[in-house]
Amino acid sequence: MRRRIQLTANAAIGVIIISLSVFGLLQSKNMSDSQSAFLFLGFGMLFCLVSYGLWMRSRLLIILSSVPIIVVSAVTSFILLFAPLAWGDSNIGTVYMLQFFSLSFIVLQIVSLVSAFVAHQNRHGDKGL
Repeated sequence: MRRRIQLTANAAIGVIIISLSVFGLLQSKNMSDSQSAFLFLGFGMLFCLVSYGLWMRSRLLIILSSVPIIVVSAVTSFILLFAPLAWGDSNIGTVYMLQFFSLSFIVLQIVSLVSAFVAHQNRHGDKGL
């Protein structure tokens, strides 16, 4: 049941990010906005790959998809620590919301990684394979 919740959460986040990036791609008028939309399209695809890896029980696919999400989310969360200095205190709610999303992405991917390794270990017993 827990794997199904992780699978659904990763798929939902991936579909939301992909939908927003496609909308941004269609609405962009300059090259910078369309490149940003492609970046987020790839980020959303990583979430879908994690979901697919959980469904297929592929540890390699989960590792290769989760690690970039964790790294990008951690860097984003670190950068957002200094965002009130640039944006001012009037946008502090937005900063906290973005930090919450970044940290929740990290937690979801760590739980997915742990779940993949625990499921693999339970399937093979305690042989260390």
